[in-house]
Amino acid sequence: MNCPFCGADLPEGSDFCPSCGQVITPEQSQSNQTGFNVNNAIFNGASNTSYQPAAPAPAKKSNSGSIIGIVVALLVVVAVGLFIFTNCKYIGNYKFYGMKMTYMGQTMTFTASDMGMSSDAAKLSVGLFNRATFDFNGDKSTGKLTVKGSDVTLEGSDGTLYGTFDKSEKTISINLPKDELAKTMSESDAAMLEYFDDIQLVFKK
Repeated sequence: MNCPFCGADLPEGSDFCPSCGQVITPEQSQSNQTGFNVNNAIFNGASNTSYQPAAPAPAKKSNSGSIIGIVVALLVVVAVGLFIFTNCKYIGNYKFYGMKMTYMGQTMTFTASDMGMSSDAAKLSVGLFNRATFDFNGDKSTGKLTVKGSDVTLEGSDGTLYGTFDKSEKTISINLPKDELAKTMSESDAAMLEYFDDIQLVFKK
């Protein structure tokens, strides 16, 4: 057996330790035999071992902020794209192509050369935000061009003109009042306008 105080080897049943002079009770002798001795553990330095708790795991950073930022950026890009597409879709200069005339429900198209007219007789230009300039025979009107499907509205300084948009042909046709067109024609030719139900100036991009 060992001394429960200094750990020295002792004969079995010893009640006194000659090394440290401590009295050994029967209970201490019994506990020493079972291998559990608090004092011996102290001498061996077990009690000096400090407990080091495990460091907490670092908190995971949330990605919600970056995801929201990406979504907002995408929405801004889409909004800007739609704005540009809506307001810049028809930008450009449209050349006078000819006329469409409707007679008894039938629509006929005549080019400017067919009618002996110059391609400069009429002009249509569309700028940013669909601001348009319409010029027919020197009579210029500035306003906003609105296209909804195949319907065209030109709100100008001299009034509102209506027309159509042909997506496949990339043409804009503007309805021209007969009295305005008659001003550019001889009296005999102007009289022929009465036989037509609708007259449009056709502009091609």
